[in-house]
Amino acid sequence: MPYGYGDMVNPNAHVHALVSEGAWRPDGVFEPLPLGTDMHLLTELFRHHVFRALRKARRINEVTIQRMLTWTHSGFNCHRGNELEAGDSDGRRRVARYLLHPPLSLERMTYDREAGVVTYRSDRQHRLENFDPLDWLARVASHIPEKGTQLVRYFGTYSNRFRGAARKAQACEQPPAPGDAPERRAPLAVRKSWARLLAAVWATDPLLCPRCGGAMRIIAAINDPVTVKKILRHLGLWTVPTRASPRRFEADDDFDDGTEQPSAEQASEQASFEDVPPQPSSAQTWPDQTWPDTSDVSQSASPQEAHDPWLDAWPDADPSWDD
Repeated sequence: MPYGYGDMVNPNAHVHALVSEGAWRPDGVFEPLPLGTDMHLLTELFRHHVFRALRKARRINEVTIQRMLTWTHSGFNCHRGNELEAGDSDGRRRVARYLLHPPLSLERMTYDREAGVVTYRSDRQHRLENFDPLDWLARVASHIPEKGTQLVRYFGTYSNRFRGAARKAQACEQPPAPGDAPERRAPLAVRKSWARLLAAVWATDPLLCPRCGGAMRIIAAINDPVTVKKILRHLGLWTVPTRASPRRFEADDDFDDGTEQPSAEQASEQASFEDVPPQPSSAQTWPDQTWPDTSDVSQSASPQEAHDPWLDAWPDADPSWDD
């Protein structure tokens, strides 16, 4: 699973993986690796695979790869964690939960409202860092993946393609006998699995009585909405938020559009102003309120010889003025 953040929610590209300690041969035989595997060899192998993937995606060229291969510190590192036995389901679940952990932990974050400072401490509590609230939000938001981004990836024998092909091959080798129905899980096992998953996600046991703490059992599954409503009403648990419908606007209602209403004095002044008849404008109007006829203007005549009817309509105009 790829990660882009470190212990302090800082940019730090790395990969967490749950891998088998060995490899599968083409004939299906698993070959375990020796316990003393050289991590330096795995680091070099990982670095070359990354360079090859970047070159294939045209994000890097061969010249840059050769120059980076000469660095004393390559910038790559492989760490081998604790081993898990084949039957250690709790250990695998614990490691898988760590692989899916979010970028930050609320237990390590504190916010001083008065000072406006966000304080975040490292996992081992040997480092503290203060942030402005907006800077802290920007750092956390930078690690939110794009919509639809696939974070958990499966490779090799763990991939869906390989496991599906293996199941098909096994079904072809051992065809079911006539009349044999596919094996179905018992209802009790399904219920236990359902309760276990809810307890793992929400940290609460849905089959634990909230009053006495004893174990509860499922006696029926009711899916009818009418019956569910009757039961919840009887128990006083049917609480549906009511929302009043908006009132229809009537023509006689006073409508307030949010604008400031004029005072009595302003309304009186406005009424007296409206009673005054409009005065004629001082600007000279066109003769007979008609536009002059420009059809007799010759397009080939010079500006001095051409007769401009606009000058007749506007006697005060200066024929030498031109904009």
